[in-house]
Amino acid sequence: VWIVVAIAVVVLVCAGAAWRMRKPQATRDQPGRDAAPPASAATEFAPAEQERALRAEQLRTVEELVASFPQSDDAVYLLGLVHNEQGDTATAMKFWERSLELDSSRADANDSLGNALLLRDDYEKAEEYFRKALAIDPGLASANARLASTLIHQGKTREAAAVLEKPASLNA
Repeated sequence: VWIVVAIAVVVLVCAGAAWRMRKPQATRDQPGRDAAPPASAATEFAPAEQERALRAEQLRTVEELVASFPQSDDAVYLLGLVHNEQGDTATAMKFWERSLELDSSRADANDSLGNALLLRDDYEKAEEYFRKALAIDPGLASANARLASTLIHQGKTREAAAVLEKPASLNA
């Protein structure tokens, strides 16, 4: 299972890196670059179509992984990450919750759920998830910082300062 998850992660990372590292096309209004023919409407929208295709392939790949390994908390968590990256936070949260049903000791899933709730201004529930994440992994810096942010939003500035003053490993 770990090998399949690792392969899926490598495929997704490489596909994303290849997309981000593509050579920018030169245009007539960008001095200093090689001259390029005027872009037609078809080539003007090609990058957006390529990105949509890449995202669809990314989602299909991870969905196939979950279909092959439905009890893998790693695969389910990864599917949540893909949905979140694609802007579908509500679906991402469902997959992160499912990954916690499969393995309640996932600090990353608790942290991800907490962050999604923080961004939705659900501070009490976000705080709960960040504290769970830190109880599982006291050194998880993202959960520590997000917990402090959540506390500030709730007006608990002294508690937030205390969270930030001591090492993350002591906040659990």
